[in-house]
Amino acid sequence: MRRHATKPQASEYGRTEMRGWYREQDVLPGGYEQIIGEDAPLEAIVQQVMDDTGLAREQFPLNHQAQPG
Repeated sequence: MRRHATKPQASEYGRTEMRGWYREQDVLPGGYEQIIGEDAPLEAIVQQVMDDTGLAREQFPLNHQAQPG
């Protein structure tokens, strides 16, 4: 509900409607989704995403930085 309150459509529906839509552990078949708990540390989430997508194995140049633009 905290996240919902930040959305533009927060006044259009509330807890009752959302409770009817909720399906516990509702992920796509095939293992494409991971459930990340709300108490998971940010660093662990980033590492999981990097590992799951293969980005942790990528080699990036050390001087690769975003340029202001």
